This record gives sequence, structure tokens and C-alpha cells, in this order.
Amino acid sequence: MPKFRKIALIIGAMKSGTTSLYADLARHPAIASSFNKETKFFSSDERFARGEDWYYSRYDIGPAHEWVIDGTTDCAKFPYCGDVPARLQAYGADVKLIYIMRHPVRRLESHARHAARTGCEVNDIRSDRRDHSLDAGLSHVARAVSNYAMQIDQFRDWFDRREMLLLTTEEYHVDPAAVRDRIIGFLGLQPMPGMPPLTERRNRGDGFIRHRKVAAFVRDIPVVGPALRRVLPRSVQELGWERAVVPGRFRFTAAEEQALISEMRPDLDRLRDDYGVDIARWWRL
Repeated sequence: MPKFRKIALIIGAMKSGTTSLYADLARHPAIASSFNKETKFFSSDERFARGEDWYYSRYDIGPAHEWVIDGTTDCAKFPYCGDVPARLQAYGADVKLIYIMRHPVRRLESHARHAARTGCEVNDIRSDRRDHSLDAGLSHVARAVSNYAMQIDQFRDWFDRREMLLLTTEEYHVDPAAVRDRIIGFLGLQPMPGMPPLTERRNRGDGFIRHRKVAAFVRDIPVVGPALRRVLPRSVQELGWERAVVPGRFRFTAAEEQALISEMRPDLDRLRDDYGVDIARWWRL
């Protein structure tokens, strides 16, 4: 049975820069990263049942490593993954929680794009919705994930507040090195002087949508499109036009945005008052 018991868990929020943050932290020599960013061990019934031997087999842990890092955003998708805090406590590990949040309306737009592109919202389970564009309305999952105070509430009775670090995507974009070093200090590790922050943003699903018209144009050129299909591997095609061309609308109107903010206002106020997130500074809300 593995004896490594210290887990830095990025619980979310989905589409808030967790992939970039994970990749940035994984460069620290005392942090072991998993073979896949999201193990989904604590959020999935099936994977949790595999036990800790399976969990730690997802990592290449060396003698210099003090923490493993897990970037499973499904952990902050209550009530759709509701047993996460209890599982973490039952596991008996030394767990530190990192929760990074994006402007809730921008996150909803990106969530809709992601769901339309992948067909999944929770634990790689296929959604029963055929249309995730904004014209079809927001899913219940999308709304829940942007209710950040509610998501934090699920961990409040299980973890000391000092074991959870709350961040915003916007502050990470403004000064990624400072945020990274703040997390490293939160984990009790030594900073890495001179280590530049990652400048490349990871998992930019929005970019596929942004360029879908160009991708569709190239795909439909009579000679070029078929030639590229024959030459390019399927995996490359999926990262290109096949996943870029997603029908539907993925931007809220000004009126829709104001209605959403009004709807989320009680949660936003609690995020500010109960958890100290500066929503005026970072989101102008």
C-alpha cells in the first residue's frame, strides 16, 4: 500500500484556468503530477472503488516529491458529485484544497462551449441534452458550478478554512508567478526563484470555437479538405476542425448577463462576505 499521503487537490471551478494552474505547479520538484490532470478518483463512484493503490498508480512518485497534485474539477460540482468531502476525509490523507474561480458569466459561456464540444459535463458521462448552446438554455450542472459559495459550502464542515485556498482566474492572469508562489507557500514548499510562469494558456477550448468559421472553410475546400483528411491523423483532426465546428450561440446578450448576475447575486454576496473573495476588484460585480 502506498505511504504517500499528501494531496494538493485543485477542485475547480471547471473552465477557470485549472489546466494552466496545474501545469504550472507540476513543474515544482517537490510536486508529483498524475499521468492525466484529472484522476476523477474522488468524484467518481467507479474510480473511488478501485482503491488507493490504483490512485497512486496514476503518479510517478519519486523520493524528492512531498505532494501529489490532482486537478479534478468534478470535485466542485455539487450536487452531481456530492460525496467528495466525505471521501477525502475518509481517505485519511493530508489534503489541501485549491479553488480557482472565473467571472461566473464568462465561465458559464465557456462551460456551454465545452459541453457542446464534448457532450459531457460530469465525470465524462454523456449528457442527455442534445443541444448545449445558450439558445437551448443553461443546464442545471452549469448553473450549479457557477454558484461558487454553494460549492465551497460543501467543504466547510469537513475542512478547516486554512486548508482551502481561494483564487480567481483573473488574478492568476494578471500575475501568474505571484499566484503560483502563493500556492507553493500554502503547501509549505520552498519557492523556486527564477522559475518563469507558464506563458501558454492550456486547454483553450474557446479558441476552437473562435476559429470555427476558418476551420469549416478549410474543411469544405473541394481539394484541400479531403487531402487533409487523408494525411492528418484522426487525433489531429479532432483537435482541429472536427471539434472546432460547434453550432449554436455561446455569448450572452447584455440583458441576459444582467439577469444572470441578479439571479446569482445572493451567492455572489456570500462569496464576498463569508469567504472574502474580492468580486468587485476581479469581476466588477
